Amino acid sequence: MIKMAILYKFRHISDLVGNALLMFIMLNILCSCSENSDIVEIYVDQEYQNLEFNQFTGSKVIEIKSSGAWSAKVEGNASWCTLSHQSGEGNQYVKVSVEPNQSDGDRTTSVTISASGSENVVINVKQFRNQLPQYAEAIEPDATGMSKDKSAMQLSQSLKMGFNIGNTYEAIYTDGNGYLAGDESSWGNPTPNAILFKAVKADGFDIVRMPLSFSHKLVKPVKAKGLYTDDTTYEIKKEWLDKIAKSVDEAIAEGLYVMINIHWDGGWMNHVNDKYASAIYKRFEEYWKQIALRFRDYDEHLIFAGMNEVYDEDNNVWNVTPPEECFKVHNQLNQLFVNVVRATGGKNYYRYLVLQSYVTSIDYALSKFVMPLDVVKERCFVESHYYDPYDFTIMADEGYKTEWGKPFAESGGTVSNFGQEDGMEKTMKSLSKFTSNNIPVIIGEWGLEYRKNLAPKEKLDRHIDSRNYYSWYIVKTCLNNKILPMNWDTGYLINRSTGVTNDELNLKAMNDAVQGKEYSFSSINR
Repeated sequence: MIKMAILYKFRHISDLVGNALLMFIMLNILCSCSENSDIVEIYVDQEYQNLEFNQFTGSKVIEIKSSGAWSAKVEGNASWCTLSHQSGEGNQYVKVSVEPNQSDGDRTTSVTISASGSENVVINVKQFRNQLPQYAEAIEPDATGMSKDKSAMQLSQSLKMGFNIGNTYEAIYTDGNGYLAGDESSWGNPTPNAILFKAVKADGFDIVRMPLSFSHKLVKPVKAKGLYTDDTTYEIKKEWLDKIAKSVDEAIAEGLYVMINIHWDGGWMNHVNDKYASAIYKRFEEYWKQIALRFRDYDEHLIFAGMNEVYDEDNNVWNVTPPEECFKVHNQLNQLFVNVVRATGGKNYYRYLVLQSYVTSIDYALSKFVMPLDVVKERCFVESHYYDPYDFTIMADEGYKTEWGKPFAESGGTVSNFGQEDGMEKTMKSLSKFTSNNIPVIIGEWGLEYRKNLAPKEKLDRHIDSRNYYSWYIVKTCLNNKILPMNWDTGYLINRSTGVTNDELNLKAMNDAVQGKEYSFSSINR
């Protein structure tokens, strides 16, 4: 159309100039138009030309305006910065993403956008190093009572085995109006007190893990659904924190170490993907800041653990390997946990902290876990859980196995085809990836169902014997590999009200392992 307009214009002046001159002018104009038609104009608004990110995984969307085809690339070897797509045509949005900055300094790169005949557009990208949040409530670091020169590995080796106060402070449910509700007694257990802790200590345990929930105890209640759009500051009721503190005090008074965490808590953390990351980080930080401030004055006997078996429900971990974004967001939660606690100062600056692998899987601990940066050295543990073989340990459906171990298989029993003695030993030995580098490992949960209704009596006797053998074997194997085992109990092993041990033989098996004694079978000849 442009060429036709030019021809039309010159048709009216043909009488004023000679034919030769007219042809010369027309050819020059047409050639010029042809050359200009190959130029693609590109433009990026000023607001998109300098992108800055904090130390965590992040992304920002830029708009490329163009009259034709263009290409984009990240300069240098900056593999930590990626683009959603590297070419396009016309106006398009491009997402610029960065991975967590695990280096000791800021880092920079640039994105170059090119198009035919146009000057390149350069987008500057900068990601800052790990930095602690700045809290008005922060105080100066205080090493009093924190064994500043005792590494987490040294502490781990001074402990023998741990006990979970399960199904108690983490008990939470949805009420008739859709709000999260409950308290420590909602799942049938009494408030943990000195009676229980005295018994725990007497039974050979030296550390208790106290799972906690908070979303049902907020000043402004939240609903079980829509957990990422709640209009709330996530302020935890003081009375709830005080009640937890009372139990912690009574446990420490009995000479126990105590590990507290944010447990399932209604499942709001179980969407560790790019879509929900920002909302999860915000809520996670709000909770841990309050917890850290409330317990800041406790000495080293109180240990913080960031979370529990957190994963991404939107990418089913049980059937497929989750996408990389899930592991990155999960690793960032560990980094955020460390940063928030340290930023509150006081004794928290030196507090021992426990970090979880994705869904507390040992496989993912070995392949996907990234140790967070920390302002103090060697004060962190890694936590995974162990429930292999699942069809013997905690499977509730029909088809579960009632026996475990080579001696029972050889004496006519049926056991799982995986997770036997050799499998357990191989798994625990693999965690030397951490322990050999002075990073202690906690098996924060292991446990067994008691199939008490088995019949005839011989079958029940073999099950009990096998169950005790498993308990002995896992404690022994963990300790042999410098790993701290913590038994998951929901009120069975020790009566929470009276302190009476309900299963003396199972407890004896664990303590025999701690003392290096051999296991004595009661239902089969060995």
